[in-house]
This record gives sequence, C-alpha cells and structure tokens, in this order.
Amino acid sequence: MRQFECVNPPVQYRGLVLPVLFVVIAAVVLVVAMLAQRDRRGDGAPPAPLVRDDADSDAMRILDKRFARGDIDAKEYQERRALLRQRPE
Repeated sequence: MRQFECVNPPVQYRGLVLPVLFVVIAAVVLVVAMLAQRDRRGDGAPPAPLVRDDADSDAMRILDKRFARGDIDAKEYQERRALLRQRPE
C-alpha cells in the first residue's frame, strides 16, 4: 500500500506565500480606501433619497409634461429642474 505524503508546496514557492498574501490584502485595502475617499470628495454619484416627497415628485412630473408638450424650452426646463432638486428636505 502506498503511503500518502503531506501536501506541501515545492521549496522554491514556500517563501512567496506570505508576500503574495500581503500584496493581495494591501491591494484590497487600497481600493476600499480610494472608493471611500472618492465618496467623501463628492466625485461619486450622490446618494438617492430614501423617500421622495409627493409634492416634489408631482412638481417634477408637471415640469416633465410641460417640457414634453413644448410649453418651456430646454434651458428653462434645466433651470427649473435644478431648482426642484435643490429644495431642502
């Protein structure tokens, strides 16, 4: 009967396990830190509101309809849309 040998990496790779693991962990930490910093600077997309006020959504819907009908031009539409989005909650 054949005896089983303990599964160990070859001698030339044993010294690489910890440095490779260190590099992988450092890369993950770096990516997470960069994403967190980007969100703090405001480069990321703004967080979506959890609940929209009915008056805000009605006002936005009316504005969209007026623009679709041609009652207002693109410049006025963008200005009013920006004003609606700036409203304090």
